[in-house]
Amino acid sequence: MGTLTAGLLLAWLAAGFPAFAARPARARAEPPIILNVVHQKLKPGTTHSYEALETSIVDAYEQAKLCGRAGAECAVAPYQVCPSESARYSVRIATPFSRVASAVLEGLRSGKPGRGMDRGNANRWGTGIYVLPAERSVSAAGIERIELRRDGRVIQPLTTTVGPIAVPMPDGSSKQLSRGYFAFPPEAFDASEDVSIVFTGSPGESSCILDRARLQTLR
Repeated sequence: MGTLTAGLLLAWLAAGFPAFAARPARARAEPPIILNVVHQKLKPGTTHSYEALETSIVDAYEQAKLCGRAGAECAVAPYQVCPSESARYSVRIATPFSRVASAVLEGLRSGKPGRGMDRGNANRWGTGIYVLPAERSVSAAGIERIELRRDGRVIQPLTTTVGPIAVPMPDGSSKQLSRGYFAFPPEAFDASEDVSIVFTGSPGESSCILDRARLQTLR
C-alpha cells in the first residue's frame, strides 16, 4: 500500500505494541495449529501423532523466521490487503506466522537481529486485522469497527481494540484519527470461499473482497 510505510505498521505490530493494545481481551477461539504449542497429556497409542504435530509446529516457526529474514516481500506484502481502501486505510491481516516473520524483519531493520517473537506470544495475539489511517492522504479515515461477510453470514470480531493515532498529512501537519485491531477466529479466513471485509469509520461504510486465491496465500 503506497500510502503507508511498512516501518510504521511493523513497529506497531512487532516492537512492543501500542499501550492501548497491551492487554488484549481474552478470546475463546483456539490459536491456529500452525504455531500452537501443545501442552496436554498423551493418550495411549498417540505418541507418534503428537510428535509429528510438534515437529510440524517447530518447522512452521523456523519457516516464519526464515520468511522474516527474506524481507518485506515475504513478511509484509502478502498480508497487506484491500488496495481499494488505500486512500482511507492501511489494512493488514496478522497471523501467528506473519507475527513471527515481521518481528524478525523489524529486528534486522533496527540492528537487533536477536529480537523476535516466541511461539507463545505469536499464538496469544492470534489472528486478526489491523486497520490504520492512511499516511499522507487527504482522505485518511479513522476506523470504528469492522465485520466479515462470507456466504451470507456476518462474522463479528472476537475482540475489538480501537485507539487514537496522530497521522501525517500531505501538507506536513498531523491529524488525530483512530486505528484498530480486530481479532477473528482463524476459520474466518478459510480459503473455501471469498470473504468481504466491511469497514465502518468516519467516512461511513466501505468494503473490499478477499478472494479464495488471496486467502490461499496466507500462512
